[in-house]
Amino acid sequence: MNCRKHLSAIKNTLKNIRLKATPGRLELLDAFNHALRPLSAKEVGEKLKGRKVDLATIYRNLEALARKGVLKKIDFQDGQARFELAAQKHHHHIICRSCAKVEKVFDCGLEKISKRIIKSGSFAEVHGHSLEFFGLCKACRKGK
Repeated sequence: MNCRKHLSAIKNTLKNIRLKATPGRLELLDAFNHALRPLSAKEVGEKLKGRKVDLATIYRNLEALARKGVLKKIDFQDGQARFELAAQKHHHHIICRSCAKVEKVFDCGLEKISKRIIKSGSFAEVHGHSLEFFGLCKACRKGK
């Protein structure tokens, strides 16, 4: 996608969720569009260094965009929330506890469990789920 179409798509996303297309939001969403892994607020700040977007604005916008469903909040159990674009093919993550390498896991058998939850009668709908795996990557295992 060329830059002009990409910027237009980001602006349309913000318009659809009734948020203004401020320079800070445009920069933030552009950073996620180019990210290869979920990002923390600090990592977003590093990517936007020198672009007149302060950390408070980043935190505020991350939370607002997560509430609106544009970003998905992910817990890597390290005390820092991570975020990624929500409009991606459904996946989970596996995170190395040693080097923090992250890979996407696309194989998900949890749809059957969602159906069983609904059949059990205590819930009428399941709107989603989140699952993260933690382990040791092969490179870190070799290094030990």
